[in-house]
Amino acid sequence: TAKVELDLWKRLFGYALAYKRELAFLIVAAIATAAVEVSYALFAKWVVDDVQANGMDASFGLWAGLYLLCNLVVALSIGGFEWIAGRVSCYVSHDIRFDAFENLQKLSFSYFDRRPVGWLMARLTADCDRLTGILSWGFVDMIWGFTIMVGLTGAMLVMDWRLALLVMAVLPVVWWVSIKFHRRILKSARLVRSTNSEITGSFNESIMGVLTSKTFVSQDANARQFGTLTNRMYKASVRNLV
Repeated sequence: TAKVELDLWKRLFGYALAYKRELAFLIVAAIATAAVEVSYALFAKWVVDDVQANGMDASFGLWAGLYLLCNLVVALSIGGFEWIAGRVSCYVSHDIRFDAFENLQKLSFSYFDRRPVGWLMARLTADCDRLTGILSWGFVDMIWGFTIMVGLTGAMLVMDWRLALLVMAVLPVVWWVSIKFHRRILKSARLVRSTNSEITGSFNESIMGVLTSKTFVSQDANARQFGTLTNRMYKASVRNLV
């Protein structure tokens, strides 16, 4: 199902909230980047209007300086939030794995009888990386996307509200299409993650059971089984990307 468990995401986001200073910097950097990107189109309009009104006497030096300043702000903000988002991702990944490992020590033996070691390893490695990527980079994308959409909408309404309303009229269609694609992408993404955990489990079983495999001469059967998993992973990954 595509149901979002809000309580679970609140718990996960609580790990990121432990680094409030870094999150505040990410918010400022994302807003600055979006604001400057919105201003590029306005700068082009202002330059054209200035040239049309004043010809060769237009303030080319002023516009060039402002353009370079905007590029500098974008470069610094993008570099800054990439660095900080990477740090937050590493910090949160460490905290989640530390708590998960502590929790594993408290579980009963029956839990490990029901869960393959490879499945647990996948949860603590690849799946944890994906979660921390969503918490850090997803947070930046959300702030940046919201700011740039509000900025572009405001700029269009100020310049020509009729054309702005015409553009905004297609938003319900875009929203409907995005929901459809979201459900399909979510389904294929979950298949990718589950297959990845099976591949990790197969790796672990092959290494831990190498003596048994050689004793019963089951290397070819193991290779075929592993090939089936990797083919499923390949098809699911391509479907998820396309």
